[in-house]
Amino acid sequence: MQSPPVARLSTWLTPRRYAAAVLLLLLIGAAWRLTLAAAMPIPSRDGVTFLRHGEALALDVGAALRNPELVQHPLYPLLVAGVRINLPAELHAPDSVDYWLRAGQSVSLSASVAVIALCAWLSRRTTALLTPAADAGAHRAAGLWGGLIAALLPLNTWLSADVMSDQLHAAFYLACLGLALHGPCPRAGLAAGLFSGLAFLTRPEGAVAGASAAIGMLSDSREKRAWMRIVAPILLVIGFLAVAIPYWELSGRWSSKEDKQPLSEFVSAHRGRASLGVLAALERRDLPPALTIPAAAWETLRAGRIVVTLAGLIALALWWRVVLKGPLRVLLFAGAAHFGLTVWLLHRHGYLSPRHELIVVLLLIPFAAAGLAQLAQRARARRWGRLVTTGAGIAVLLPLAIYSLRIPNREAALLRPVAAALRADPALRGALLLGGSNHSRVAYFAGLRFQPWPENLAAPESRFQALREHILHHRPNLVAMDVGRSDETGENTALLERLRADPELGPRLRAREHGPAERAAREGIGLVLLEGVWSLHASQPDAVGVP
Repeated sequence: MQSPPVARLSTWLTPRRYAAAVLLLLLIGAAWRLTLAAAMPIPSRDGVTFLRHGEALALDVGAALRNPELVQHPLYPLLVAGVRINLPAELHAPDSVDYWLRAGQSVSLSASVAVIALCAWLSRRTTALLTPAADAGAHRAAGLWGGLIAALLPLNTWLSADVMSDQLHAAFYLACLGLALHGPCPRAGLAAGLFSGLAFLTRPEGAVAGASAAIGMLSDSREKRAWMRIVAPILLVIGFLAVAIPYWELSGRWSSKEDKQPLSEFVSAHRGRASLGVLAALERRDLPPALTIPAAAWETLRAGRIVVTLAGLIALALWWRVVLKGPLRVLLFAGAAHFGLTVWLLHRHGYLSPRHELIVVLLLIPFAAAGLAQLAQRARARRWGRLVTTGAGIAVLLPLAIYSLRIPNREAALLRPVAAALRADPALRGALLLGGSNHSRVAYFAGLRFQPWPENLAAPESRFQALREHILHHRPNLVAMDVGRSDETGENTALLERLRADPELGPRLRAREHGPAERAAREGIGLVLLEGVWSLHASQPDAVGVP
């Protein structure tokens, strides 16, 4: 008589084989992330912001934490600075920017490998809580599904290669919630609080993990001793405060993002400088309140490449009674709270991207993995079971695998040679470059000072007047603009023509040859926003940029 499918799975996927499979998955995931990191031509805009924060923290931690211009939470750039300091070469060596880039990537990559392991662990634990009567082999299979999905998720692969805090934040966030699933235990509560504090030091929404874990422990019906359900959350709060209070004392504020401008106040600063949000936001969307939730839901679908988000939501809908009545509601609390924060972010600040919904998708992965493991378990006993299981796996994993092959920021590859050409010009040492958010990367890798202008203003006349005012006030050595064939860069071309025709600025600005990006812009090839970096500088002794 043939053994039942459950027994076959348990016999084959032993704990030793499961551990070996997870280790192999981590090694392959790390190798692929290392390949993407080496191939990435230039970090994202926020990546340069983190690198600048790291440099400031390396010079003076206290001053950097109190600096209102440094708007990111400090743990990620602090770790980047720590790695950089232990790399060879002096802090201000000519090639220092590349050392900083590799330091940032190493922190992101290490955290991303931890995220894979944590997703495997959470998926196995979630499946055990959803289907306690199932064979342990099915629980281990779900762990493999969760790790594989996390390893291939395009957002994870991109953020692991870039200089971004998201993977580090996600690792601490998932560790906190994973400990909460063990129930109201003093040691688990204290450790969860510490991890929540570390997540908060990385990104402010890390506090949500601790709050969700505390609520979950308070309401955990598995623990019959009421005092234990109270002590564990108290220890969680103590652990969180032990990490957060030193930051609050040193910085003098609850969060470095507490002064972030709402959408209603996102306007140009007059003559002094552009607003603090200029560099971070590419697009501001003034949506009516009724559309903010659908817009955030769409970004969540995009974050999971549709299939992961849908698979997780379907599994959650099928097991909703078990989730609401058991310890898994801590994941539901955290996911709902984080989604609510992103809706508020879109409503108040006018921008949102799939990256902001990463936590929601990561919390759906364990449910998606449990659903796939359960599907495979049930399908094995049916005639077409293996075909159904294979088809479901391909439907989920293939889109992820295809998108995870993309090299991060490859559309901005032309910015590095432009920056290298500017850096090689001794006449530009210490020069000031004025440009949009895109050009902060050029300034950083060229070793130039950078001044943004409010490029997000909608009205063409307002944009021209703001740009003209900034040029006259700051007298930059270089002005950078994106040009091309799209509507947005077409407006920039018209703006550039107005600058040249301006009786006051026209004689003071002239085009500067700077290599491949300019040629690509003239020929109309490549991607729009990133290939047409125009650098204008003074043509007369009293021109813009000459003191």
